[in-house]
Amino acid sequence: MRRPKARKLPPEERCEMCSQPIPTVHQHLIEVATRRLVCTCGACSLLFGSQSGSKYKLVPRRVRFLPGFSLSDGQWESLMVPINMAFFLE
Repeated sequence: MRRPKARKLPPEERCEMCSQPIPTVHQHLIEVATRRLVCTCGACSLLFGSQSGSKYKLVPRRVRFLPGFSLSDGQWESLMVPINMAFFLE
């Protein structure tokens, strides 16, 4: 008797701070010195993103439209962002 082939599941996304599984929609921290984004669970985003003087800052989920802001196709391509969305850090 032939067994059905086991379907390979996609790897679970995990919190980069505590390694707990995280959902597809999750929080992010930015490591300010290196500008590196870190995927986090809700608990770690609160813990590390809210400490004053921390090397991490919470990336807010709010979206702001910047009226009058535009980039030409060439300028957008030069950013080499693989999706049509970006965030800016002040």
